[in-house]
Amino acid sequence: PGLITDVQFVAMLLHEFGLANEATALARQALAMRQRHYRADDTMVASARGRLAVVLSGAGQFDEAEGAFRQAID
Repeated sequence: PGLITDVQFVAMLLHEFGLANEATALARQALAMRQRHYRADDTMVASARGRLAVVLSGAGQFDEAEGAFRQAID
């Protein structure tokens, strides 16, 4: 789980630097890692999904971001 946190952190840094493709790839990887280590309804998965949504939104992928946000809060 520490590695997952690091991957998420780097994804958010890349997002802040405007590196949308790289940030999206890492955010997706972090979500997949969380899904392997936690139950689908765990808050850690929801948090990773929310971070992915933020990155997607910043990349202009609004439809996919909306879906990720909705799944994060369900």
